[in-house]
Amino acid sequence: MNTVTIKINGIEYNLKGRENEEYLLEVAKYVDGKVKDIMANNRKLSSTAAATLVALNIADELFKADIEIEVLMKKNTSLDERNLTLKERIKEIREEAEGIEFNTSREINKLNEIIDELNKKLLEAEELKNKVTLLENENEENNILREKISKLEKEISAKEVDINEKDSLKLEIDSLKDENLTLREEVENCYKEVENLKETNELLKTNEVGYKEKFIKLNEECKIMEDDFKKTKAEKDLLKQRNKEIKFQLQNSKYKVLDLEKKLIDIQVKLAYEKKQKNALLKDV
Repeated sequence: MNTVTIKINGIEYNLKGRENEEYLLEVAKYVDGKVKDIMANNRKLSSTAAATLVALNIADELFKADIEIEVLMKKNTSLDERNLTLKERIKEIREEAEGIEFNTSREINKLNEIIDELNKKLLEAEELKNKVTLLENENEENNILREKISKLEKEISAKEVDINEKDSLKLEIDSLKDENLTLREEVENCYKEVENLKETNELLKTNEVGYKEKFIKLNEECKIMEDDFKKTKAEKDLLKQRNKEIKFQLQNSKYKVLDLEKKLIDIQVKLAYEKKQKNALLKDV
């Protein structure tokens, strides 16, 4: 136990406490200031009345501090719940993002495979184009053959030939016509296949862009949630610091109230003693 001599409103007291001397002197200084403020505002107040008012004021501060602590504790609990909810939401979003990233990666791999396949088909299309070019060249040859056929027909008309020879020439002409028709159909089919390959390639490119945009959007949402989590954590730390300060003030207030109660008792004893000294009847008692 530490014992210090303090002075409150000009009267000395011996104050005992487990705290260090600096703390006890600080408490006494606080109470002395409160008493002097009240006495300065109303000089007609007695020491007892002033001490009572100081005790009431400090008790009021204590009750208000308790209320503020209770409000802060509720707010702290609410922040803890919100923090937990945000953590769970962030976890869900991360899992969802990981799932989407995995699916997107798998889809991109599939798209790359399809693109590779398309590139192969484009190469095939180039080969088909070359083939078409060859067919067109052959078509030119067919045109030459047509001219020859036309020329032969004219010769047949101009000359009298055997029926067998004429039939043979007609069969040759029909065969050339069929071959020419087949070549035309092959050319048209090649063109159609090339156009289909181009449309498929454009569609795959469009889908790939959509997946990338969705992935970027999810990453931005995760970043926003992480920022909210950091902000909530900072608010919680601030409340903890404030709660610590209020607890310290509450402890100080409790010691002040105890000291005021002791002071009030001392003042009452002193007043009773002074009253006894002034009253002749009480002196003999």
